[in-house]
Amino acid sequence: MLSLRQFDFNNAIPNFSPAVLTKGRWRYTKKTTTQLAGVELPGLFDQTVLYPLNMRYFFGILLLEAVPTIWGYTEGVFWPAIIALIITDIILAVISHTWHGKICTLRNQKVNAVGIPLININRQLKKFKFLGNLFYGLILLSAIFKVLMYYKAHYFGNDEVSIDPLIVGVSVCYLMGAILHIQHTGYFIYTSSFNFLIAKDYREFLDAGGTVHMALDVITPINTIAGAGVVVPIQPAIIGQHQIFQDPAGMYFIKTHGILLDEQFHQLIIAQMNAISKGIIVRQGLDHQLLL
Repeated sequence: MLSLRQFDFNNAIPNFSPAVLTKGRWRYTKKTTTQLAGVELPGLFDQTVLYPLNMRYFFGILLLEAVPTIWGYTEGVFWPAIIALIITDIILAVISHTWHGKICTLRNQKVNAVGIPLININRQLKKFKFLGNLFYGLILLSAIFKVLMYYKAHYFGNDEVSIDPLIVGVSVCYLMGAILHIQHTGYFIYTSSFNFLIAKDYREFLDAGGTVHMALDVITPINTIAGAGVVVPIQPAIIGQHQIFQDPAGMYFIKTHGILLDEQFHQLIIAQMNAISKGIIVRQGLDHQLLL
């Protein structure tokens, strides 16, 4: 199921946390890369601010391809085949997005990976990139077929074949549609699916009086020892339901209640007083976020 309405965590009850399936689907949405303390964070749990753009492009693609398809109908193009190819493009774009959840996880795991784990992550990312490009190629091939079908109908029975403005226009529309499918359709469909799932979870949470999909506390220790055994001071901080705190024994911990949004994670990093402590929270905080 799909939903065009986005979920806003800022207006939700803090004790809510989506189901495991929903959190997994979240990783398929468009992420914004952020640079903090010299570390590139690929994004994990964001508010998916680019969804309206993906939506506009998706419906724009349908309009973009409708124009040459209607024109082709007047030229005698076998329009059911064109419609079938347009539907196939959407299916191919969705299939090409199948691995984006794993790609999101791997890109985040790569931040702290070294040695053989890093090599294995790069191998998997390379494999998923190849599979994605394979389906992207099929989408472009579909666009070429549409152009050829129009070309054949346009010049049927005409011995003099040339490139005229109509052929150029049709080619641009179908090829541009293919490129936009590659860039936006997968994100639009999967984000719409995520919107439906998280809204469903929240309704169930409210209907059950907060007894299902409850946020849980997750606590992990922070290793504050840097090179040469130097102990790095960490700045305690509280952002919403999440915090960095120090226990009576002097140990530091990250404690989260439910989902730690990327924006909240970034605020915990920024709250640190120096570059070294920021770097510690960036890397260990990301490992903590991956547990949620």
